[in-house]
Amino acid sequence: MPHSPADSAAPLPQQPAPAGGRESVTRSLEGAIRGLSRPDTAPRDALVLSLVAGRERVGIARYGQTLRTFTGRDPYVDELEEMLDAIQYRHQAWMQHQEEQRRLRLYEGILRRLAASRCGGDGMAGQPCRCGTELCPPRLAELALGIGGDAAAGPPLFSAEEAEIAVRGLGAAGGGGQ
Repeated sequence: MPHSPADSAAPLPQQPAPAGGRESVTRSLEGAIRGLSRPDTAPRDALVLSLVAGRERVGIARYGQTLRTFTGRDPYVDELEEMLDAIQYRHQAWMQHQEEQRRLRLYEGILRRLAASRCGGDGMAGQPCRCGTELCPPRLAELALGIGGDAAAGPPLFSAEEAEIAVRGLGAAGGGGQ
């Protein structure tokens, strides 16, 4: 059986719930930010202070108190846990970005095929469909699926995967979907 580094890694120590404490970390941090603020950084500093205040409210709701020094917890273990979470969140964002890029390439292919397709055998794309409208959605669906009893329609414009992604994307754009 293969041996992974995780098998030999010591688990992080269990941390007690925070109790008591001395100084407010948030008040000290706010003072440090204000003390370092300059006119050219003031807007950014105000945003950071606002975000810190919001995180403080979350901490109070979750733990019943603001972040304080000497609460019985090891701040280095807390920091390591947060950094490990941040690494995973960053990888999650990268994975989702990769999926979005793949979906965008598929949508681009779909749009290119639609732009180059014939509409109902009555004219080029952008001209009236047999129903009299500009490439009506039912006709687009026929073209996409290669159906409709129209031999001129030719093979399907989209693969099954592309059609599924397009339908999901259109559903999401219309308020439905995933």
